[in-house]
Amino acid sequence: MALTKEDIFNVAERLAAEGTNPTQTAVREALGGGSFATIGPALKEWKDAQREDHALAEVVVPDALNERVEQMKAEAWKAAISEAERRLSAERDALHEAQEAADAAVVEAQEAVTTLEREAEEREREISTLKNQLIDAESVAKEALASKREAEQSFVSEQSRLKEKIDGLESRLADAKDVIDRLTALEDQQAAINKRRRSEDEEQPSLPLDNDRD
Repeated sequence: MALTKEDIFNVAERLAAEGTNPTQTAVREALGGGSFATIGPALKEWKDAQREDHALAEVVVPDALNERVEQMKAEAWKAAISEAERRLSAERDALHEAQEAADAAVVEAQEAVTTLEREAEEREREISTLKNQLIDAESVAKEALASKREAEQSFVSEQSRLKEKIDGLESRLADAKDVIDRLTALEDQQAAINKRRRSEDEEQPSLPLDNDRD
C-alpha cells in the first residue's frame, strides 16, 4: 500500500508526543519503510504547519492597546513600541527556530543520504554474492559437462575394448569347438579301430600252449 501524507503526519505527531524528534529517518523507521522522496516533502509540510500554529499561538494582542486607546499619545506610543519590540523578539525567535529547523533538515538529509548509501552498499554486496554464486554454478556446470563427456568417451572406449575382447573370446571358442570336434572324430575313429581289432582277435583260432606238448 502506498504511503499517504496522513500516514506520515500521524507518525510525526506520535513521535513528537513521545519526545522523539520526527526526522525523516525516524519517521521511515516508524513506518517500517518508505521512500525519502515521499516522506521528506510531507514531513516538511507538517513541520511548517506546526511552526505556523506555534507562531499564531504566541501572537497575543496586548490588552493595554485596547484599554489605553483614548489615553495619552505617549502611553499609546510606549505600548506600540513595546509591542513592536515583542514582535521583533518573536520574529527573532522564529528566525532562530527556522535556522534550527534548517540545520535539522540538513542533518536529516545527511542521515537520509547515509541510509541510502548503506542500503546501496548492501545491495552491491548482495549483487556481488549472487555474481560469485553464478560463477561457481557455471564452473560446477562446466566441470559436470566435462566429466559427462569424459565418462561418455570412457564408456565408448570400454565398450570398444569389451567388444574386441568378446570377439576374441568368440574366436577362441570357435577354435576350441573345432578342436573338440576333431578330438571327438579321432576318438570315434579310435573306438572303431579298437572294435574292429577285438572282432579280428575273436575270429582267430587259439594256439596250443607249450605245456600241452609235454
